[in-house]
Amino acid sequence: MKILKFQFNLKELNILLAALILSSSYRTSTDKSRLILMITLILNWIYNPELSKGYALSVENLDEIIGFAAKEGFQFIELRDDLAALSIDECKRVSDFAKKNQIEVIYELQKNPLDSGYLRVFVKALDNTAQFTQVSSE
Repeated sequence: MKILKFQFNLKELNILLAALILSSSYRTSTDKSRLILMITLILNWIYNPELSKGYALSVENLDEIIGFAAKEGFQFIELRDDLAALSIDECKRVSDFAKKNQIEVIYELQKNPLDSGYLRVFVKALDNTAQFTQVSSE
């Protein structure tokens, strides 16, 4: 009998545990195949050093990420701008590049509403979010 031994770090173990919990809620084969795809993408991210390296928030880095997403066939990226650090002009540039590559950008603010300065950051983030809205031509 062959015994397989796996060594996981904490990050991998948490992801696999979450996947196991999620898998129990998927009923159809389509849902299960989506789960398998999600797990594959997550594990790819863990083991691919190009994907897991940290990126500073800049137009150049976002263009690189969007280019990678387009090349790999992704439909969207999630952009977390915790302090709404990008300017409106930078958001327009990123949005234009994403539209050229047919990638949707989901712009997200991640700041606690109880933090001081929340309202200022929230208002700026609303302006930034408006740059990524896509108007349907249908």
